[in-house]
Amino acid sequence: MHAVAGSVIEKQSGQPWYEFLKERILEPLGMHRTVTNRTKLPDGNAAEPYVVLDDYSLHRQKPVDTAADHTLMGSAGSVWSNVTDMKWAKAMLDRIHHEFSVLKEIPTITSHKTNITTSSIGENMYGLGFARAIIPSTELGILSLNGPQREHVIGRTSRPRLALYHNGDFVEGFEAEG
Repeated sequence: MHAVAGSVIEKQSGQPWYEFLKERILEPLGMHRTVTNRTKLPDGNAAEPYVVLDDYSLHRQKPVDTAADHTLMGSAGSVWSNVTDMKWAKAMLDRIHHEFSVLKEIPTITSHKTNITTSSIGENMYGLGFARAIIPSTELGILSLNGPQREHVIGRTSRPRLALYHNGDFVEGFEAEG
């Protein structure tokens, strides 16, 4: 559906979805290091994907670029950002009832969430692309194509802690800019 949304934006605005996004949302919010194509990153400061092998060692994977702003699935998973630029989250919280908000319909958008109900103990939820899990948890893979992991890999003996995360680029790997 996000790919369809990108096409709708292009038809209605007369410009590519990524230019519309940059002009109407990213620039007004000052999100200068958020891009819609890996080649537009201003430097090499980006996280790399890793997998845990059977012996619990980490193996770095080569990123696979299957989506970018100019591809059919670009609007479905081709936005790279970082913690500093996630000002949209603050804008949503600060401007829920503000008449000049850049982001419209915030109360409607923020009301959607789904409880993740599996065998894991603790409060696990998903909404707006973000997940909440109490770790250690078998739910950390719930948003990925790998599905939930049935065995705790990280933090097996740690005390429980709250983890808020997203699976970022579901099309290309585990990308988040540092």
